Amino acid sequence: MLSIPVLDQLHTLLTALAIFATLTSLHLYTHSFNIRLNAVSALIPVAATIGGITLYHWAFHWWPFMLLGMGILIVSVPQRIRLLTAHSVLCGVLVYATLIIDSSRYEAKKQRVSTNYHTLHGLVIDKREWNKKGAAVTVQIWQVNHQPCTGIAKFFVYSNPWIEAGDYAIFFHTTLTTQNNKQELASYAAREHLLGIQFCPYLKTKKLGTLSLYGKWIAYWHGARNNLYNKLEAILPSQIFTYLAALFLGNKNRDGFLAMRTKFTNWGLTHYLARSGLHISLLVSLWVAALRWLPISLAIKGILLFSMLCLYDHLSWANISFNRALWLWFFYLGSWLTDRIATPIFGFAHLTLLILLTNPWYAGCLDFQLSFFLTGVLMLYSYFRKQQFMLSSCVNKNK
Repeated sequence: MLSIPVLDQLHTLLTALAIFATLTSLHLYTHSFNIRLNAVSALIPVAATIGGITLYHWAFHWWPFMLLGMGILIVSVPQRIRLLTAHSVLCGVLVYATLIIDSSRYEAKKQRVSTNYHTLHGLVIDKREWNKKGAAVTVQIWQVNHQPCTGIAKFFVYSNPWIEAGDYAIFFHTTLTTQNNKQELASYAAREHLLGIQFCPYLKTKKLGTLSLYGKWIAYWHGARNNLYNKLEAILPSQIFTYLAALFLGNKNRDGFLAMRTKFTNWGLTHYLARSGLHISLLVSLWVAALRWLPISLAIKGILLFSMLCLYDHLSWANISFNRALWLWFFYLGSWLTDRIATPIFGFAHLTLLILLTNPWYAGCLDFQLSFFLTGVLMLYSYFRKQQFMLSSCVNKNK
């Protein structure tokens, strides 16, 4: 079995290849090379990627035959679409290899931290209130027992530890419980590379004097977000702030949220509390309407809108639906600033391709499946309905 550093290097290489494959897809499907393409053609590499993920989970030992079949497919297809076919095959093989390497290194790291007690070195990337007087601390590990080992660990502490987000620290005498016995958390743990969790009365830690731009960045935005949250809580009524925190900031940890959600459930309006692409679109529409009145160029307006989206992202608690909509708007802004035409299906296809190639464990998470699958179905339905409408118009005109 390969060592953890070697597996990490292989995974870095596969990630670089995944980004290259996504950029190549952008080039191929914007320059058709005299090949007849339509708006849904960009979904072909996405389908090949999903096929590679399916083969990994259902036919792990059949990879030699899979490679042979893909080679025959590339040779047998017409020459005009051979390049597109080879690119789709590359996506399928790449995601298959990523799952093998990432699964091996994840299991090796979990095996290292799941036995006995350990000393961890890492960066605190998040700290939240938990159980009223306690705290939930998320740590990005970079050493286990003074040996290189990267991953995520979560500590649920019943007393507030003297560490904050952005601090580098040593965590002594820790024992992490893995998620092997909880199937509903397995996909999430693999996606986030969550090596384990620990519930403890207190954490025995030691702050390090290590300073880095990444640590300062996390500390600054964590403090700015909490300060904004506390100031709004101080000036707004309790119920209004609970609704504002859930809808616009994505924080649903307040005590009054469960009672509010019960009322929305009785009214049949629970979906209003779930931050989705609709909320992002409404905010962007308001911002665009305000920017129209400014006497500045379109390029500057695009940069301002991009900055506002980044600021909103850092000052809120994100989820899958929120990130999908936000990343799609970044894609639209990029196409606008570069004077390129980007259809919703085109942007959605390449965003899905990038996510699945770099972290294919997303495909096993229910929140990702619901958000991306439903969005894709609605886009396809809208596209084919529009095509049918255009065809019926032509038929009526011919008559």
